[in-house]
Amino acid sequence: MKRLKLAAALLATFALLLTACVNAPTSDKAGVYVPGTYTASGQGFGGAVDVSVTVDTKKITAVSAKGENETEGIGSMAIAELPAQIVAANGKVDAVAGATYTSTAIFEALDQALEKAKGKVIE
Repeated sequence: MKRLKLAAALLATFALLLTACVNAPTSDKAGVYVPGTYTASGQGFGGAVDVSVTVDTKKITAVSAKGENETEGIGSMAIAELPAQIVAANGKVDAVAGATYTSTAIFEALDQALEKAKGKVIE
């Protein structure tokens, strides 16, 4: 009876190890993104804010934003400052003070573009 319990325990352990190996990543070089440049838009204070995001397999390499109708000196600061901060942080950062709508538009578009980079269809 002890041998049967031991055999069952060993079989269960082997099954768990096998399951862990099957579900393990095949390579540490596997990426999150499909390399390329992706675009999306978000609704800013003055209208659409267009964001372009370039990624390699693991990180954001470039971001640009355009919003010609955003308030000069307020929304335009978010458009000027956030892209470089996003690249440096490889993701979202704090909104620019006083430019909440424009910052939110940039983050919304960033999220959509990154979803596209992950191979997800955005409708």
